[in-house]
Formats: sequence, structure tokens, C-alpha cells
Amino acid sequence: MAKKSIAFIIHSMSSGGAERVVSILSNELINNYQVYIFTLTNAPSFYKLNKQVVLVPGLNDMKPSANFISSLKLNYRLQNLIYENLKRYNIDACIAFMTSTNIISTLAARRAKVPVIISERNNPFAQKNNLNSFWHILRRYVYPVSDRLIVQTDRVAKFYEPFIHERKLIVIPNPINPDFKYDYEIQRKNIILNVGSLENQKGQKILIEAFNKLQINDWELHIVGEGSKKKDLQHLIQKYNLEQRVFLLGRISKIDQLYSTSKIFAFSSRFEGFPNALLEAMHFGLPCISTDCPTGPSELIRNGENGFLIPVDDIDLLSKKMKLLIDNESLRMNLGEQAKSSVHSYSSDKIVKKWSITLEKLLSEKSSVHG
Repeated sequence: MAKKSIAFIIHSMSSGGAERVVSILSNELINNYQVYIFTLTNAPSFYKLNKQVVLVPGLNDMKPSANFISSLKLNYRLQNLIYENLKRYNIDACIAFMTSTNIISTLAARRAKVPVIISERNNPFAQKNNLNSFWHILRRYVYPVSDRLIVQTDRVAKFYEPFIHERKLIVIPNPINPDFKYDYEIQRKNIILNVGSLENQKGQKILIEAFNKLQINDWELHIVGEGSKKKDLQHLIQKYNLEQRVFLLGRISKIDQLYSTSKIFAFSSRFEGFPNALLEAMHFGLPCISTDCPTGPSELIRNGENGFLIPVDDIDLLSKKMKLLIDNESLRMNLGEQAKSSVHSYSSDKIVKKWSITLEKLLSEKSSVHG
């Protein structure tokens, strides 16, 4: 019996949390499905994909829209592109990621009569200030037309409960990357690690200011990621004369080595959908300090038991918690061990199984309807 064909639809496969999840799911689901990834832009994948996964590139000339009319034209082109790909590759079900892509994909899938799962990856409560009102309105009317909506936390699910049927709304958190390997040969160093895009959402400015308050010379702060705030952060590092102690590392492909060599993980986000980097750090047994931002950290960390939760933008408390962990090795070891043992339920095999059950149920429903 031929495998069913499924397609993930995402803006690109650049480095990022949603992209990493798509790569993990694709590489795992290829055992049971023929897997395609439709990107809206034409660019290679930052993440390694199984050679059987087919990456179908999108537009070569996609640029930010200059006005509302050009935005409508672009999104109409993208909807047609998705529709044509769904038909061309005979897709049995598609899975979209991210808000605007979810909306475009749902409309295209309905035209193609293909079942569609959409996946919200950020915090919709915080998105109110960051999402164009045009997409706000469309989301309210288009999301209910999808066959399933996957969210990552119970709190995010609450946002959608008033207008998404409970049968369609499913909570599935992100998986830990199965390719991550702890390197026991590497010795941990006096490094505080942060991973995240260099954007206002991630709050690295607060982290650098908290680190500066420590006034210590034998520890370093390493920040992994790229983004629009890079120059601002570089200027802040220069302002505090921290060039020899704070390092912006850019994108790192083998990030598991950094998780293996660091001693503390500091997470300064102002809001999240689901904090991939925090989950990964806990998986590697790092003692973690995280802002208690919506949504995600409080579902991973029990304050004082397997990590620390602090208020968003609290520079003084962040600095104090870093100092506490720097000075107390036994506390670091204990919190790290508790962190590692508390995230076993996020292993890729357990999370992929939840996705598989959702897919199988949806495909079964559709086949019975058409049968």
C-alpha cells in the first residue's frame, strides 16, 4: 500500500524554532508518510533533512510589500502557489506553520479540497501588538475553517477556545531535537548561555545589563542568534566595556556543543509561544533562570525546584540569580539534574507520536467521508 503524502507549509526553512520543529517532524514522519516541505521563499534548509524528504521551494522574488494592495497581490500569488503544489504532488493532508502562512494555506487547501492542520507557534496574547490588524481579522474567520489547530500550551489554547471547536483544538508541545547529543568529553566552562533571535521579544538587552551588574571577570556571557537588535546589543556591550566577556555568536549549527560546555542558561524573553531553547537547555542538564513570561516557561520550570522563574525585565533579580548560581556549584548541579529529569515527556518519539495520532485520525475522517 502506497504511503499517504503530507506537506508541511512554512515561510522558509531558515534557523528558528518553528523551522526546527518542521525538520524534526519531517525526519521522523518520513517512516510512515511521503513528506514534502513547501516553503514560500526559495532558500535552502538550515536544518538537515532526511534525503527522502522533498523540499519544494517557493518564490524567488518575494520582498516586503510596499502597501496594502501589493500585500494582497503577493498573498494571492502565494495562495495560488500552495494550491498548485497541493495538486501537483497529490497531497493527502497539509500542515501549516505560523499565522499568515496558516491563513493562506487554509484558503488554498479548501480550494484544493485537502485537509489542513494549522499550527500556531507564538503567543497570540502578545501578538495583538505585533500582528497586522488585517491578519487579526482574517485569523478570526479563517482559523475555524481549518480541520485542526495545534497549539503548544494550555494557555494559548484558552485564546482560541471561544471561536475554535474543542474537537479541533489540540495541545502538542515542541519536541527535543533527537539529534542532540551530550558530549561527555567536553568540560563545562564558566559560560552563561542565551539562545534566541536578537529581537525585542527575547530581551537580551536586559540580560547584558544584568550580567554587567555582576562585576566579575572569570565568567562569560554567550548569546546565540541573529536579528534586528544586533547593532544595539553591540553598542551596549561596548558601552559597558564587555567586549572580552560578552559574545554575540550569530547562528550556530551545532548548538548542542554549546549546551554541553556552558554552566548556566539565562532566558530573558518578554513573551514566547513555546520556549524551545529553554527546553533544550533543561534537556542538557543546565540550571536555568527564565523570565516568567507568557507562555511556556512556567509549564517547564517549577520555581526553586528545577530552575528559577523571575519577573519579566527584572534586571536586579536576574543578576542576583546568576550570582547565586555562579557562587554555588552544588545548587547548579542539583537544579541541572532536576531540569533534565523533568523534560523526559518532551522527547521527540513521544511528541511525534501525538502528531501521528492527530494525522491518522484526520486522514481516517476524510477517507470515511469520501468513501
